[in-house]
Amino acid sequence: MKILMSVNDLAPIGGVEINVLEIGKELSRRGNEIDMLYLRGGILEDDYRLFCRALRRVPSFAFSSRRALRDLRGMAPAVLTALRLRPDVVFVNHFEEIVYGTLSSRPSRAPLVCHLQWMSVSHHRPVRLMSRAVHRFVAVSEYMRDRWVEAGVDPGRIVVVPNGVDLAAYPLGGEEELKRSRHELGLPDEAFVVLYCGRIDMEKGVEVLLDAWWRMGISPDNARLVLAGSPVLQPAEYLDNLRAQAPPGCHWFAAQRDVVTLMHAADLVVLPSIVDEAAGRVVLEAMATGRPVIASRSGGIPEVLDGDFARLLVTRGDASELAERLLAFADWRRREPQLGAACRAHVAQRFTLDRTVNGIEQVLFDVVGRA
Repeated sequence: MKILMSVNDLAPIGGVEINVLEIGKELSRRGNEIDMLYLRGGILEDDYRLFCRALRRVPSFAFSSRRALRDLRGMAPAVLTALRLRPDVVFVNHFEEIVYGTLSSRPSRAPLVCHLQWMSVSHHRPVRLMSRAVHRFVAVSEYMRDRWVEAGVDPGRIVVVPNGVDLAAYPLGGEEELKRSRHELGLPDEAFVVLYCGRIDMEKGVEVLLDAWWRMGISPDNARLVLAGSPVLQPAEYLDNLRAQAPPGCHWFAAQRDVVTLMHAADLVVLPSIVDEAAGRVVLEAMATGRPVIASRSGGIPEVLDGDFARLLVTRGDASELAERLLAFADWRRREPQLGAACRAHVAQRFTLDRTVNGIEQVLFDVVGRA
């Protein structure tokens, strides 16, 4: 099967970009031919070249009815490239790419599939009309499915396929890995270490986390907060302002491709988002390494942190509750030594990359078979 995919960035900006890379790689490993169009380059380009039949940079996928002529001209190179590649199916990763996808798929009668990985449009957009060109939608969580149904997408054409991670890429970290990682990162062996790993942006709740850390009142001799990521949606001075307001004992790292070292160095991982997360990929990555995750009760995160893991959820924006929960799980290794293995088992049972690609590949085969 020839699959034409698209991605905005060949850089690990967030979970969407990593998902596209891993899904494309696995689809290729299973014998499918992957062509990838992208807007901006990045450090993942070499990874893409290992499995893509064609990797082409294009100027735009975007379309707005208010700028129709300009946007059609802007996406013309992407459409022409897609037509030359003659795919069996077009698989886009943003709702805004539907017009590009429609123009790319219809001349060759290739079906169009759209991956709903975040809520990217407001309800006033003509969602119902635009979605009619899509043969099938794949939502990363029930939450995402419900939001898009509310926006106007036909529920009968949405399939929920949860995100998954490659367990081999996120190995379980024990005492040896913890010490080695802390030495590499310059962290003390015996301190309580909490990790935030993601975009350093307001919607991710970084200010809430810093407030919670102040409230905890732990000496830097006993606890360290590690923040790894870079601003994307904020002005350049945003990070400088955060660092100036941060309590003692904070370590700041730029966005890391190798997040495993960071996670192995941590006792807990935290995701304090104040917006609805589509699924929260970092939750899966951290749990796969055996790290409990304290996360906001928002979006699709409760679909991952369910059952016994629901006690790890906190009210978004509540710094006091976040501080209390971090302290409550500070000594989980002593009180619940089995919790790390339980976290990994939870991911292994329900959220593996293999399960995700099984679901997506089945959708793609189904629509191609009906075309």
